[in-house]
Amino acid sequence: MFLRALAGRNAFDRLFDQGRRLRLGWLTLICLPNGLSGTRFGCAIRKGVCKTAVRRNRVKRWIREGFRKHRSICPPGWDMVLLVQKVPDDLNFETTEKQICNLLKSKELKQ
Repeated sequence: MFLRALAGRNAFDRLFDQGRRLRLGWLTLICLPNGLSGTRFGCAIRKGVCKTAVRRNRVKRWIREGFRKHRSICPPGWDMVLLVQKVPDDLNFETTEKQICNLLKSKELKQ
């Protein structure tokens, strides 16, 4: 199972328009079947959620690493975008990884 980056505005727009949304805490996963053998992944954080670019980039790095570590439980054949709704002040990699793992194990994603 491979995990690739979701690239291009058209891919993101298609997900935002047609994708299924799963919300857990401060994260929202938008997913849509892609018809491929692998999963493509992207991440989005608005400037209003994290004021500084340093913080936004750190959170995006943690999210990408969490997906990379748990790609074995990620279902194949999906396009996914993870939206960050609000970043807790005490956020660290462990809590980010736990949230991602819980989202990927959700029953709604398996349907």
